Amino acid sequence: MYYPFEFENDVDNTYLLSTFLGVAYAVKFKPSPYLLEDESAVYSDSIYEFIIEIVYNPLDKNPH
Repeated sequence: MYYPFEFENDVDNTYLLSTFLGVAYAVKFKPSPYLLEDESAVYSDSIYEFIIEIVYNPLDKNPH
């Protein structure tokens, strides 16, 4: 299934999308070099957290 999305080009590399049921999500790739003990370590600029955030939910239950 394909949902059109919008790229925010912000610090968290956020993508916004809405499902056919009207639930809106923000999918983020947050830079997270702090997860390493040494932020200057090799590849520290390649560490990201993957976040799926419900921005709007018109349903009476939590979507899956």
